[in-house]
Amino acid sequence: MNSLDPVSIKNEKKLMNIPLKHTPLIFFGLLILFSYLFYTHAWMVDDAYITFRTIDNFVQGYGLRWNVVERVQTYSNPLWMFLLIPFYVITGEIFYTTFVVSWVLCVGLFVLLYLRCSSDLRWKSLLFLLLAMTSKSLMDFTGSGLENPLSYFLLVFFYSRYLHFRDSSPSSSEATLLFFIASLAFVNRQDALLLYLFPLIHLLWIEWKKPEGRCFKLLSLATLPATLWVLFCLFYYGFLFPNTAYAKVLTPGVLFGERVARGWKYFQISLFWEPLNYALLLCSFVWAMTQKNTRALLALMGILADFVFVLTKAAVSNYMVGRFFSLPFLTLFLILVALVPKRKYFRGFVWILVFYTFWNPMSPLKLGTTLYEHPETMESLYGYGDSIWHYHNQNVVLKRFPQSFLESCSRCRKVYDQGQTLKHFSPQDKKFLDHPWFHEGSRLRQQESQVHVGGALNTAGIGFFGFAAGPDKFIVDDFGLGDILLARLPADNLHKNWQPGHFRRELPEGYAESLPEKENQLKDPHLKEYYDVLRRITRGPLFQWQRGIDILYINLGKYDALVEAYSQEKKKKEAKK
Repeated sequence: MNSLDPVSIKNEKKLMNIPLKHTPLIFFGLLILFSYLFYTHAWMVDDAYITFRTIDNFVQGYGLRWNVVERVQTYSNPLWMFLLIPFYVITGEIFYTTFVVSWVLCVGLFVLLYLRCSSDLRWKSLLFLLLAMTSKSLMDFTGSGLENPLSYFLLVFFYSRYLHFRDSSPSSSEATLLFFIASLAFVNRQDALLLYLFPLIHLLWIEWKKPEGRCFKLLSLATLPATLWVLFCLFYYGFLFPNTAYAKVLTPGVLFGERVARGWKYFQISLFWEPLNYALLLCSFVWAMTQKNTRALLALMGILADFVFVLTKAAVSNYMVGRFFSLPFLTLFLILVALVPKRKYFRGFVWILVFYTFWNPMSPLKLGTTLYEHPETMESLYGYGDSIWHYHNQNVVLKRFPQSFLESCSRCRKVYDQGQTLKHFSPQDKKFLDHPWFHEGSRLRQQESQVHVGGALNTAGIGFFGFAAGPDKFIVDDFGLGDILLARLPADNLHKNWQPGHFRRELPEGYAESLPEKENQLKDPHLKEYYDVLRRITRGPLFQWQRGIDILYINLGKYDALVEAYSQEKKKKEAKK
């Protein structure tokens, strides 16, 4: 991505044992190794099926909804969802389909970077591929059902172009393209925008200084995907953010100090798992300042901004450590390979990565073997999990379920967790996994009752369960992910040793009787008034004037006092008991 003069290139060839003509063959071999690692790491997290239930409802004609009688955005990855919809329509199944799309995107981003490099600099694409394969957080989410592969692809597309313009200004058309890609990344996942923020400000400043004055055109046209999506969310759902953000990231009652304390634990376990990445981050800062590479420094600032968000907000919303580090580390690798000044450093990096792979007890190449050492002590101390390990090892959490259930569940004893991994997947039909939460959902599908409170088998799992239950069932998620009212109530388990991302709410009196389509029967007058507003927004006619007023007021916090009054009244009642 950086350029070298002809004399330097000639000297570089002499320093390496690998001739340049062999680079394509080596690249192809590394892609095969990556594909094997993708296969061993491919697992389907329950959270992915929260989005998949919305996809299934949409394909069946019910709209972009979790419970079909109300408009609630339970997914946080719209672009990923829209990408999967046509493939789901064609195949009629979601498990294999998602993995194939994920694999194509991952291979595509490596090919994209390879083609972006000139023939004399394609060793940089080899280095990038090696770095990616040694990163646990990045590999853990290459195939998880989540939106990471699409986010990876957009990041590589953006930074392979942005970092290329070190000594010259990009054209207006190139700047517009980069803004458009960042806009798509925002639609794919809103918090990913932090990784693009400072480069976008830089591009905007470059355009501002041009005599043509195309800043307005750049902002209006290039950011159209993000603008249209935000407007759609406000109009259709009534809110700027997904319901999951209100249920987890913006949970009332979680103190800022507690958020930072949990976030620091999140970073500590990440440092324990992937120390090399943090060393490379420091190295990249030194290199960028030494080379006076403004673009690399701005990109690094984006990583730091993302880290601050994880520390203060995101870490309390999810127990999977690598979940929020995969994107910043991928950005780091892109910056690093752009900063590596000469080809002679390639061999040194290779030896470092080889040593690191053998030394690191949780190297991606060791997953699924006896060499992989699960950090169970770290999990118990810090409260965050190595999720992918659980899904690759049988009999890990079978003790959660009664013996009678396990005996009646086909193959559950053998592959309780492995049923979610690609290499152990054995579907009963096109749609269902052989997993207890799926089985529980399929049983609910056959029952007459419309409303079900809670996840599968008294757990927090609503993804597999909700997908299998089908669109006719109204799933009341007491953690608030899929429930418009509960997501906005304070959590009831904050006084306990609560698990990140799992904030349980007690159902208000009369709430279950108000679902799915009955009148508002809440007993508390303040909460009843608040729920009336929510019902008008999520169930009322889209073009109703009062609904528009409610959307404006609720997003401005005009109705927050009603929830606060309910909370205070609830505390008084609990104190009297």
